[in-house]
Amino acid sequence: MMRSVAVFLIGVLLPTVVFAQVGAMQGVSAAKPNAPQGQREFGAPMVLTAPFPLTDRSKWNEAFWSEEKDLAFREYRCDGVAIHDMQMRAIAQDNGGVKIDVKGHFDSLKGHDKRVDMKFEFLNGDSVVATGYSDGLKAPEAKTRRFAFNFTIPSAAIQSDPPTKMRITVTDSDD
Repeated sequence: MMRSVAVFLIGVLLPTVVFAQVGAMQGVSAAKPNAPQGQREFGAPMVLTAPFPLTDRSKWNEAFWSEEKDLAFREYRCDGVAIHDMQMRAIAQDNGGVKIDVKGHFDSLKGHDKRVDMKFEFLNGDSVVATGYSDGLKAPEAKTRRFAFNFTIPSAAIQSDPPTKMRITVTDSDD
Protein backbone atom coordinates (compact mmCIF):
# COMPACT_ATOMS: atom_id res chain seq x y z
CA MET A 1 0.00 0.00 0.00
CA MET A 2 2.72 2.49 1.00
CA ARG A 3 4.72 1.64 -2.12
CA SER A 4 1.76 2.24 -4.43
CA VAL A 5 1.12 5.62 -2.78
CA ALA A 6 4.80 6.56 -3.26
CA VAL A 7 4.71 5.45 -6.92
CA PHE A 8 1.51 7.45 -7.44
CA LEU A 9 3.03 10.59 -5.87
CA ILE A 10 6.18 10.28 -7.95
CA GLY A 11 4.07 9.84 -11.08
CA VAL A 12 2.00 12.92 -10.28
CA LEU A 13 4.69 15.22 -8.88
CA LEU A 14 7.71 14.40 -11.05
CA PRO A 15 6.25 15.73 -14.32
CA THR A 16 5.30 18.98 -12.56
CA VAL A 17 8.83 19.49 -11.18
CA VAL A 18 10.49 18.65 -14.51
CA PHE A 19 8.13 20.96 -16.45
CA ALA A 20 8.53 23.96 -14.15
CA GLN A 21 12.32 23.66 -13.64
CA VAL A 22 11.78 25.63 -10.45
CA GLY A 23 11.33 23.91 -7.13
CA ALA A 24 10.62 25.00 -3.62
CA MET A 25 10.84 22.93 -0.49
CA GLN A 26 10.31 22.89 3.21
CA GLY A 27 9.40 20.13 5.59
CA VAL A 28 5.79 21.22 6.09
CA SER A 29 3.63 23.33 3.81
CA ALA A 30 1.60 26.11 5.42
CA ALA A 31 -1.13 26.44 2.78
CA LYS A 32 -3.60 29.20 3.54
CA PRO A 33 -7.34 29.03 2.86
CA ASN A 34 -8.54 31.00 -0.18
CA ALA A 35 -5.02 31.27 -1.64
CA PRO A 36 -4.98 31.71 -5.43
CA GLN A 37 -4.77 28.39 -7.23
CA GLY A 38 -1.18 27.26 -7.77
CA GLN A 39 0.23 29.51 -5.05
CA ARG A 40 2.39 27.80 -2.48
CA GLU A 41 2.94 29.10 1.05
CA PHE A 42 6.03 28.35 3.12
CA GLY A 43 7.38 29.45 6.45
CA ALA A 44 10.99 30.61 6.63
CA PRO A 45 13.34 29.41 5.44
CA MET A 46 12.01 28.66 1.96
CA VAL A 47 14.39 27.04 -0.51
CA LEU A 48 13.97 27.65 -4.25
CA THR A 49 15.95 25.81 -6.92
CA ALA A 50 16.35 26.85 -10.55
CA PRO A 51 18.81 26.72 -13.42
CA PHE A 52 21.32 29.59 -13.32
CA PRO A 53 20.26 31.71 -16.33
CA LEU A 54 23.76 33.05 -17.08
CA THR A 55 25.84 30.01 -17.95
CA ASP A 56 26.53 31.44 -21.44
CA ARG A 57 29.64 33.57 -20.88
CA SER A 58 29.06 35.50 -24.12
CA LYS A 59 26.21 37.25 -22.26
CA TRP A 60 28.39 38.44 -19.38
CA ASN A 61 28.14 42.19 -19.91
CA GLU A 62 26.39 45.23 -18.50
CA ALA A 63 23.68 45.28 -21.17
CA PHE A 64 22.34 41.72 -20.81
CA TRP A 65 19.77 40.83 -18.11
CA SER A 66 18.19 37.39 -17.88
CA GLU A 67 14.53 37.18 -18.79
CA GLU A 68 12.00 37.38 -15.97
CA LYS A 69 10.47 34.06 -17.06
CA ASP A 70 13.79 32.33 -16.28
CA LEU A 71 13.31 33.03 -12.57
CA ALA A 72 9.54 32.61 -12.16
CA PHE A 73 9.15 32.50 -8.38
CA ARG A 74 5.94 34.53 -8.01
CA GLU A 75 3.76 31.58 -6.99
CA TYR A 76 5.92 30.78 -3.96
CA ARG A 77 5.50 32.79 -0.74
CA CYS A 78 7.70 32.82 2.34
CA ASP A 79 5.75 34.11 5.34
CA GLY A 80 3.57 36.20 3.01
CA VAL A 81 6.37 37.56 0.79
CA ALA A 82 6.74 36.61 -2.88
CA ILE A 83 9.63 37.35 -5.26
CA HIS A 84 8.68 38.29 -8.80
CA ASP A 85 10.17 39.82 -11.93
CA MET A 86 13.63 38.72 -10.75
CA GLN A 87 16.44 39.16 -13.24
CA MET A 88 20.19 38.65 -13.09
CA ARG A 89 23.20 39.77 -15.06
CA ALA A 90 26.85 38.77 -14.88
CA ILE A 91 29.80 41.09 -15.46
CA ALA A 92 33.28 39.56 -15.77
CA GLN A 93 35.86 41.16 -13.47
CA ASP A 94 39.61 41.53 -14.11
CA ASN A 95 40.42 39.52 -10.95
CA GLY A 96 38.85 36.29 -12.25
CA GLY A 97 35.54 36.89 -10.55
CA VAL A 98 32.14 37.59 -11.94
CA LYS A 99 29.87 40.22 -10.42
CA ILE A 100 26.27 39.01 -10.22
CA ASP A 101 23.67 41.78 -10.18
CA VAL A 102 20.19 40.77 -9.01
CA LYS A 103 17.02 42.85 -9.28
CA GLY A 104 13.33 42.24 -8.95
CA HIS A 105 10.29 42.96 -6.82
CA PHE A 106 8.82 41.72 -3.57
CA ASP A 107 5.15 41.80 -2.86
CA SER A 108 4.05 41.34 0.69
CA LEU A 109 0.60 40.48 1.96
CA LYS A 110 -1.27 42.73 4.37
CA GLY A 111 0.05 42.28 7.89
CA HIS A 112 3.46 41.15 6.65
CA ASP A 113 5.94 44.07 6.86
CA LYS A 114 9.25 42.18 6.48
CA ARG A 115 12.99 42.26 5.92
CA VAL A 116 14.16 39.53 3.57
CA ASP A 117 17.56 37.88 3.23
CA MET A 118 18.48 35.66 0.30
CA LYS A 119 21.38 33.23 0.13
CA PHE A 120 22.37 32.11 -3.37
CA GLU A 121 24.26 28.83 -3.65
CA PHE A 122 25.62 27.88 -7.05
CA LEU A 123 25.66 24.14 -7.67
CA ASN A 124 27.59 21.98 -10.09
CA GLY A 125 25.99 18.60 -9.59
CA ASP A 126 25.50 18.27 -5.83
CA SER A 127 28.51 20.43 -4.93
CA VAL A 128 28.17 24.05 -3.80
CA VAL A 129 30.83 25.92 -5.79
CA ALA A 130 30.03 29.53 -4.84
CA THR A 131 27.76 31.52 -2.54
CA GLY A 132 26.35 35.05 -2.55
CA TYR A 133 24.06 36.97 -0.21
CA SER A 134 21.58 39.83 -0.06
CA ASP A 135 21.21 41.80 3.15
CA GLY A 136 17.95 42.79 4.88
CA LEU A 137 15.92 43.82 1.84
CA LYS A 138 12.69 45.63 2.75
CA ALA A 139 9.34 44.07 1.79
CA PRO A 140 6.70 46.51 3.10
CA GLU A 141 3.23 45.40 4.12
CA ALA A 142 0.64 45.15 1.33
CA LYS A 143 2.95 46.73 -1.27
CA THR A 144 5.18 45.83 -4.16
CA ARG A 145 8.75 47.04 -3.76
CA ARG A 146 11.78 46.87 -6.02
CA PHE A 147 15.00 45.34 -4.74
CA ALA A 148 18.54 45.21 -6.11
CA PHE A 149 21.86 43.90 -4.81
CA ASN A 150 25.03 42.25 -6.07
CA PHE A 151 27.81 39.91 -5.05
CA THR A 152 30.94 38.49 -6.67
CA ILE A 153 31.78 34.81 -7.17
CA PRO A 154 34.67 33.06 -8.94
CA SER A 155 33.99 32.87 -12.69
CA ALA A 156 35.43 29.33 -12.73
CA ALA A 157 32.45 28.23 -10.62
CA ILE A 158 30.02 28.77 -13.52
CA GLN A 159 29.84 26.01 -16.12
CA SER A 160 27.59 25.46 -19.11
CA ASP A 161 27.79 21.69 -19.57
CA PRO A 162 26.24 20.44 -17.43
CA PRO A 163 24.81 23.84 -16.51
CA THR A 164 25.26 25.35 -13.07
CA LYS A 165 22.10 25.55 -10.97
CA MET A 166 21.07 27.84 -8.11
CA ARG A 167 19.60 27.17 -4.72
CA ILE A 168 18.11 30.30 -3.14
CA THR A 169 17.32 30.21 0.57
CA VAL A 170 14.83 32.91 1.56
CA THR A 171 14.51 33.97 5.20
CA ASP A 172 12.66 36.88 6.69
CA SER A 173 12.14 38.81 9.89
CA ASP A 174 9.47 41.24 11.02
CA ASP A 175 10.31 44.85 10.33
